[in-house]
Amino acid sequence: MPAKGTAKRAAKKVSKKATKKLTKNPVRKGTLGKFVRIVGYGTFLTRRTFERYKNVGLCKVTGFRRVHPPRSSYPFILPASDKDGFWALVFEVPCEELPGFDAYEGVPDLYERKTISVSLKSQAVIPADIYVPSEKAVQDFKLSTINDPSDRWRELIKEKLPDLLVQYPELAERVN
Repeated sequence: MPAKGTAKRAAKKVSKKATKKLTKNPVRKGTLGKFVRIVGYGTFLTRRTFERYKNVGLCKVTGFRRVHPPRSSYPFILPASDKDGFWALVFEVPCEELPGFDAYEGVPDLYERKTISVSLKSQAVIPADIYVPSEKAVQDFKLSTINDPSDRWRELIKEKLPDLLVQYPELAERVN
Protein backbone atom coordinates (compact mmCIF):
# COMPACT_ATOMS: atom_id res chain seq x y z
CA MET A 1 0.00 0.00 0.00
CA PRO A 2 1.50 3.40 -0.93
CA ALA A 3 2.25 5.96 1.73
CA LYS A 4 -0.50 8.49 2.44
CA GLY A 5 1.59 11.35 1.01
CA THR A 6 2.13 9.40 -2.20
CA ALA A 7 -1.62 8.96 -2.69
CA LYS A 8 -2.21 12.68 -2.13
CA ARG A 9 0.53 13.64 -4.63
CA ALA A 10 -0.94 11.26 -7.21
CA ALA A 11 -4.42 12.70 -6.60
CA LYS A 12 -3.12 16.26 -7.09
CA LYS A 13 -1.43 15.23 -10.35
CA VAL A 14 -4.66 13.67 -11.66
CA SER A 15 -6.64 16.72 -10.53
CA LYS A 16 -4.30 19.16 -12.36
CA LYS A 17 -4.56 17.12 -15.55
CA ALA A 18 -8.37 17.05 -15.31
CA THR A 19 -8.51 20.80 -14.65
CA LYS A 20 -6.60 21.51 -17.87
CA LYS A 21 -9.06 19.42 -19.89
CA LEU A 22 -12.11 20.87 -18.14
CA THR A 23 -11.27 24.46 -19.08
CA LYS A 24 -12.17 23.80 -22.70
CA ASN A 25 -15.69 24.25 -24.13
CA PRO A 26 -18.78 22.75 -22.37
CA VAL A 27 -19.57 20.18 -25.05
CA ARG A 28 -16.39 18.70 -26.42
CA LYS A 29 -15.63 15.92 -28.87
CA GLY A 30 -13.81 12.87 -27.63
CA THR A 31 -13.12 9.40 -28.93
CA LEU A 32 -16.63 8.33 -27.85
CA GLY A 33 -18.43 11.34 -29.29
CA LYS A 34 -19.51 14.49 -27.49
CA PHE A 35 -19.30 15.07 -23.75
CA VAL A 36 -21.21 17.38 -21.40
CA ARG A 37 -19.94 18.59 -18.04
CA ILE A 38 -22.12 17.66 -15.05
CA VAL A 39 -21.78 19.08 -11.53
CA GLY A 40 -22.13 16.48 -8.79
CA TYR A 41 -23.04 17.92 -5.41
CA GLY A 42 -25.11 15.17 -3.79
CA THR A 43 -25.79 11.65 -4.95
CA PHE A 44 -23.16 11.91 -7.70
CA LEU A 45 -20.41 12.39 -5.08
CA THR A 46 -19.31 8.78 -5.08
CA ARG A 47 -16.18 6.76 -5.75
CA ARG A 48 -17.97 5.37 -8.82
CA THR A 49 -18.24 8.86 -10.32
CA PHE A 50 -14.60 9.78 -10.01
CA GLU A 51 -13.42 6.34 -11.11
CA ARG A 52 -15.76 5.97 -14.10
CA TYR A 53 -16.03 9.41 -15.66
CA LYS A 54 -13.41 11.49 -17.42
CA ASN A 55 -11.78 14.68 -16.28
CA VAL A 56 -13.23 14.78 -12.78
CA GLY A 57 -12.29 17.98 -11.00
CA LEU A 58 -13.19 20.13 -8.04
CA CYS A 59 -15.40 23.14 -8.66
CA LYS A 60 -16.95 25.93 -6.67
CA VAL A 61 -20.66 26.54 -7.19
CA THR A 62 -21.62 30.08 -6.19
CA GLY A 63 -25.00 31.77 -6.05
CA PHE A 64 -26.64 28.61 -4.70
CA ARG A 65 -27.04 26.94 -1.31
CA ARG A 66 -27.15 23.20 -0.86
CA VAL A 67 -30.00 22.11 1.42
CA HIS A 68 -30.70 18.66 2.78
CA PRO A 69 -34.28 18.33 4.03
CA PRO A 70 -34.55 16.24 7.23
CA ARG A 71 -36.64 13.44 5.70
CA SER A 72 -34.83 13.29 2.37
CA SER A 73 -32.01 10.95 1.40
CA TYR A 74 -30.53 13.49 -1.04
CA PRO A 75 -29.84 17.24 -1.16
CA PHE A 76 -31.14 20.00 -3.39
CA ILE A 77 -29.72 23.40 -4.31
CA LEU A 78 -31.56 26.68 -4.16
CA PRO A 79 -30.69 30.09 -5.58
CA ALA A 80 -29.01 32.28 -2.98
CA SER A 81 -26.73 35.30 -2.78
CA ASP A 82 -23.50 35.46 -4.76
CA LYS A 83 -21.65 35.06 -1.45
CA ASP A 84 -23.21 31.63 -0.90
CA GLY A 85 -21.77 28.51 -2.45
CA PHE A 86 -20.28 25.08 -1.92
CA TRP A 87 -17.62 22.74 -3.32
CA ALA A 88 -18.67 20.03 -5.76
CA LEU A 89 -17.22 17.80 -8.46
CA VAL A 90 -17.50 18.48 -12.17
CA PHE A 91 -17.03 15.61 -14.62
CA GLU A 92 -17.59 14.83 -18.27
CA VAL A 93 -20.41 12.56 -19.35
CA PRO A 94 -20.94 11.28 -22.90
CA CYS A 95 -24.02 13.01 -24.36
CA GLU A 96 -25.64 9.66 -25.05
CA GLU A 97 -25.67 8.96 -21.27
CA LEU A 98 -27.61 12.16 -20.40
CA PRO A 99 -31.05 10.50 -20.63
CA GLY A 100 -29.90 8.00 -17.99
CA PHE A 101 -28.66 10.81 -15.72
CA ASP A 102 -31.94 12.69 -16.20
CA ALA A 103 -33.96 9.58 -15.34
CA TYR A 104 -31.83 8.92 -12.25
CA GLU A 105 -32.39 12.49 -11.08
CA GLY A 106 -36.14 12.31 -11.69
CA VAL A 107 -36.33 14.87 -14.50
CA PRO A 108 -38.77 16.63 -14.93
CA ASP A 109 -40.74 15.99 -11.71
CA LEU A 110 -37.96 16.15 -9.12
CA TYR A 111 -35.10 17.99 -10.83
CA GLU A 112 -34.35 20.01 -13.95
CA ARG A 113 -30.94 20.18 -15.61
CA LYS A 114 -29.66 23.69 -16.19
CA THR A 115 -26.36 25.20 -17.33
CA ILE A 116 -24.49 27.44 -14.90
CA SER A 117 -20.93 28.78 -14.55
CA VAL A 118 -18.64 27.13 -12.01
CA SER A 119 -15.12 28.02 -10.88
CA LEU A 120 -12.38 25.44 -11.02
CA LYS A 121 -9.65 25.31 -8.41
CA SER A 122 -7.40 27.01 -11.00
CA GLN A 123 -9.87 29.98 -10.95
CA ALA A 124 -10.99 29.24 -14.52
CA VAL A 125 -14.74 29.70 -14.96
CA ILE A 126 -16.49 27.11 -17.12
CA PRO A 127 -20.09 26.24 -18.05
CA ALA A 128 -21.50 23.00 -16.65
CA ASP A 129 -24.90 21.41 -16.20
CA ILE A 130 -26.33 21.04 -12.70
CA TYR A 131 -29.56 19.54 -11.40
CA VAL A 132 -31.84 22.04 -9.65
CA PRO A 133 -35.15 21.17 -7.99
CA SER A 134 -38.30 21.55 -10.07
CA GLU A 135 -41.03 23.91 -8.86
CA LYS A 136 -42.99 20.82 -7.84
CA ALA A 137 -40.09 19.56 -5.70
CA VAL A 138 -39.65 22.98 -4.07
CA GLN A 139 -43.33 22.91 -3.08
CA ASP A 140 -43.54 19.21 -2.15
CA PHE A 141 -40.39 19.30 0.02
CA LYS A 142 -41.09 22.86 1.26
CA LEU A 143 -37.52 23.72 0.30
CA SER A 144 -35.97 26.82 1.81
CA THR A 145 -32.43 27.89 2.62
CA ILE A 146 -33.47 28.41 6.25
CA ASN A 147 -34.28 24.69 6.56
CA ASP A 148 -30.57 23.81 6.45
CA PRO A 149 -28.33 26.74 7.43
CA SER A 150 -25.26 24.54 8.07
CA ASP A 151 -25.25 22.32 4.92
CA ARG A 152 -25.96 18.94 6.53
CA TRP A 153 -24.89 17.18 3.33
CA ARG A 154 -21.34 18.47 3.84
CA GLU A 155 -21.35 16.75 7.24
CA LEU A 156 -22.57 13.51 5.62
CA ILE A 157 -19.70 13.70 3.13
CA LYS A 158 -17.23 13.82 6.03
CA GLU A 159 -18.91 10.88 7.73
CA LYS A 160 -19.71 8.58 4.80
CA LEU A 161 -17.16 9.39 2.07
CA PRO A 162 -13.72 9.62 3.70
CA ASP A 163 -12.05 8.03 0.64
CA LEU A 164 -13.44 10.81 -1.56
CA LEU A 165 -12.04 13.40 0.86
CA VAL A 166 -8.51 12.03 0.44
CA GLN A 167 -8.64 13.12 -3.18
CA TYR A 168 -10.91 16.17 -2.75
CA PRO A 169 -10.59 17.48 0.85
CA GLU A 170 -12.26 20.77 -0.10
CA LEU A 171 -15.61 18.97 -0.34
CA ALA A 172 -15.71 19.01 3.48
CA GLU A 173 -14.90 22.73 3.72
CA ARG A 174 -17.10 25.79 3.63
CA VAL A 175 -16.78 28.16 0.68
CA ASN A 176 -15.78 31.63 1.82
